[in-house]
Amino acid sequence: MQEINLECLEKFCRDFNCTPNDIQDFKPSSKETISKDHALHTLTKKEIDNELINKINALPIDKIQQIHNILKEME
Repeated sequence: MQEINLECLEKFCRDFNCTPNDIQDFKPSSKETISKDHALHTLTKKEIDNELINKINALPIDKIQQIHNILKEME
């Protein structure tokens, strides 16, 4: 496990307009077990389905722009 001090983490998040939860990924240790409902599991990044990635990569640029616009409206 790599460590980062809180001051650096805060600066990074300020610079990149994100939160620590956006950049952290929790992977449970094989040596320790925690319950399935433990709060740390909210930091586990979900794998994106390869089919979805392939569909997005095959889209023409105008369709990608439409998706981008929809996502911006959701912010």
